Amino acid sequence: MTISKDRVKPSPLPDSWKLREIFATGVVLGTYMALMTVVFFWIMKDTDFFSVIVYIFVFLNIITTKWRKL
Repeated sequence: MTISKDRVKPSPLPDSWKLREIFATGVVLGTYMALMTVVFFWIMKDTDFFSVIVYIFVFLNIITTKWRKL
């Protein structure tokens, strides 16, 4: 039973999922995200990039000075 009044002819074959394309896209995006996580962790751990860009060292100095006063 259809309610719409458009003049679309039904497909003789059922629509199918393109699972191979969906899985391939998921694998590519998942690999990219995992790789970027490792790269960002390496940048954070072995360089001072984030501390210079985000000024995190200022925050850490404030915490350590307040902790020492206690």
